[in-house]
Amino acid sequence: MSLIDSGADMSAIDFRWAELLGLNLSGKKTKSFGVGSEIDTVISKVRAEVFRGHERYSYDIPIRVLFIDDSEPFITTLIGRKGFFDHFKITIDESQQKVTLKSNGQSD
Repeated sequence: MSLIDSGADMSAIDFRWAELLGLNLSGKKTKSFGVGSEIDTVISKVRAEVFRGHERYSYDIPIRVLFIDDSEPFITTLIGRKGFFDHFKITIDESQQKVTLKSNGQSD
């Protein structure tokens, strides 16, 4: 399970989840900056699947692997805009606390 983050340029995952999923972590490490800190990261790819009832969508999206201190609690995986949002018309209804994803027909 992941959270959709419309404020994130790119998706992000804790390195421990990435290892469990068998993601490629061999890329060049770079620094990413968040609220009040910087962290080592590697960009990888992950298969994102969205489904409900008979509808099922699956896309490879870029994801930033976050190398946090492994004594810290796991970070929730975030789905950012790059590689994901362009496949859907996304409606956020704050008053109903509801997010609606509707395929725009674009495929990989």
